[in-house]
Amino acid sequence: YDERASDILNRSTFVFDEFLEITSKYLHKHYIAYYNFLQKNLNKKQEVLELGCGTGTHSEILLCSGAKVILSDISSKTMEVVET
Repeated sequence: YDERASDILNRSTFVFDEFLEITSKYLHKHYIAYYNFLQKNLNKKQEVLELGCGTGTHSEILLCSGAKVILSDISSKTMEVVET
């Protein structure tokens, strides 16, 4: 899995960015609702485990909440992206 993830990350960063740009108009309201829910309900006293965080695209909102956040993904290659 790590080899496949590494290959995808190396070859498709531009493609993924383009995909997000195209799909964001369809997904935008859902992301906003998700972010609003998290901002309203998370606080510094909570602990959050995000399974399947990928490259951390949606992890920033968790980290900004002040909650203790543990990020996890099956691929160590994608976790390397998150750690940078």
